[in-house]
Amino acid sequence: MTENKNYHQLTRTFQRLSRFSHLSAIAGWDMFAMMPPGGSAARGEALAELGVLQHQILTDKKVGEWLQNALQEELN
Repeated sequence: MTENKNYHQLTRTFQRLSRFSHLSAIAGWDMFAMMPPGGSAARGEALAELGVLQHQILTDKKVGEWLQNALQEELN
């Protein structure tokens, strides 16, 4: 049985991105539904920072390498 380390690394990375996306959706909903007056600047900055973090993870060169290497792995 092959280890599929690149595929597993991609899986972990995209699970992490999914959790960040979930947090972003919750914070976005809360911003429109329940946020107290005067809280929009801090919330906007926090959401922007989360977006930057997601972008950095997704565009990391390692992700491209894992994708290329995963093509060579036996996934069945």
